[in-house]
Amino acid sequence: MTHDEIEVMPAGRELDAMIAEELIGWKWYSRKSHDLSFLVPPDAAPEWLEKWCNPSHRQAERFEDWDAMQSFGSKYHRLPRYSTDIAAAWTVAEAMHEAGYWLRLQSPFEPGSSWRAGFTVHGCSGFNGRPDHEAGADTPALAICRAALLTAAR
Repeated sequence: MTHDEIEVMPAGRELDAMIAEELIGWKWYSRKSHDLSFLVPPDAAPEWLEKWCNPSHRQAERFEDWDAMQSFGSKYHRLPRYSTDIAAAWTVAEAMHEAGYWLRLQSPFEPGSSWRAGFTVHGCSGFNGRPDHEAGADTPALAICRAALLTAAR
């Protein structure tokens, strides 16, 4: 995905799935004979899933299905709404921090302007106070998600 495409990507389940897969470590599994696809959190795939399904790539037509909970063993996992829920977006910021980036989040400066979020590598850049990878959006959650994807895409 290009920088320009990420900059205009709307909040929603497709963006949430991209964040889960590319930044948080969720993995797609599919079983073509049953037309099933699963997006599974890190370390949550039971042994039988690895044997019954194949690791796969993103299934674009399936994104809307992720409003339902998925059960693996005795645990239920719901794909977080990273792009619309600030608490979920904050887990993205924490994951980026653990990966070695600091976050700068700026509220709108004047009416009609956007939230700005950006990430910079710890200790070696951003010396001018401006993040290396920055994005804007109408909400802080979406700005964090876009900036995180731009950082990962570099």
